[in-house]
Amino acid sequence: GSGFESKVVSGVNQDGGGIILSSRSLILRNGGIISVNNEGTGQAGAIAIFARGVWLDRSSRISATTLSGEGGDVRLRVGALVLTNTSNITTEAG
Repeated sequence: GSGFESKVVSGVNQDGGGIILSSRSLILRNGGIISVNNEGTGQAGAIAIFARGVWLDRSSRISATTLSGEGGDVRLRVGALVLTNTSNITTEAG
């Protein structure tokens, strides 16, 4: 699927960037992703989504991951949130 991603690769000591989305509705399908990921030693960025409705379908995901730093927040301000068919929202800090 397609989507938005902010990533810092392994071996880099730098903070990751964040993703902010504001929309009437957000639909992710067929493995679509919104992701912040820091595989280095810095902080992961954050994801903030502001929408009336967010729909994730068919293995789509929103994720924030950091290998060894802090951060990796997912903030949702939505009217409706629907996850179907193995879609998920995850955070992980190492």
